[in-house]
Amino acid sequence: MLVASLWAFIIGAVQAQVPAPALSGSARMFSSDAILVGDNPVAFRLWGVDAPEPGQTCFLDEVEWDCFSAAYDKLEELISGTTVTCALRQDTNRTRRGKIYAQCRTAAGVDLVLAMVEAGYALAVEDQTKDYLAAQQAADAAGVGMWKGTFDEPWVFLDQQRGGN
Repeated sequence: MLVASLWAFIIGAVQAQVPAPALSGSARMFSSDAILVGDNPVAFRLWGVDAPEPGQTCFLDEVEWDCFSAAYDKLEELISGTTVTCALRQDTNRTRRGKIYAQCRTAAGVDLVLAMVEAGYALAVEDQTKDYLAAQQAADAAGVGMWKGTFDEPWVFLDQQRGGN
């Protein structure tokens, strides 16, 4: 019952565009761009980025490497042993049923999205925010993370997996 109430509250706040309170707690991994916070059973997708998907590989000198696992490990490193606070964000430009977006920071003030982009393990999603484009350009120029080789954007990879062009 508590889970259903929490879920209804989150969905209601997002749909009504009413600011929902930030949620804080220890964080657990869900994916390379999503975490679970505290006892909340709903995964928060990191606002403003997309990271490699399960099964997605990147290439370094024409050799495949598991960029999903690298991105997953980086996010896990960032949240390990710290309290994370997430403020919910509404995505009015994308139709993503069941996905709840949030801006999340560690207790030390580290913006998880910025850290992932700076490390080269997440790509800015411009139709959500342009806040991370400069960091992405710097990561590309430095050749860090996925930028040290070649890759398909995560949204392109997903489209291909679903049979798109």
